[in-house]
Amino acid sequence: MIVPVDADDNLLLAREYAAGSDDYQLGFPKGVVDAGEEIHAAAGRELREEVGLAAARLETVHRVSVVPGYIQHRPAVTILGFVFYASGG
Repeated sequence: MIVPVDADDNLLLAREYAAGSDDYQLGFPKGVVDAGEEIHAAAGRELREEVGLAAARLETVHRVSVVPGYIQHRPAVTILGFVFYASGG
């Protein structure tokens, strides 16, 4: 999960289709770290792909357990600082 923060400390959300609710929802960008990919590279890639933004700084702040009673997966929460609009692909 990526928590984009702009220079004014605003949190930025992405509007995405959620199949589970069959509706569009606001949320933080998220995605998969591909095999052999560094986590910050994946966060930057997902941010560009999902919302067309790039980050000047990447920092992993915590790993969380979404549903600890059911799964052991602990996604990283990555803070992206000083987000700006990407200038291209």
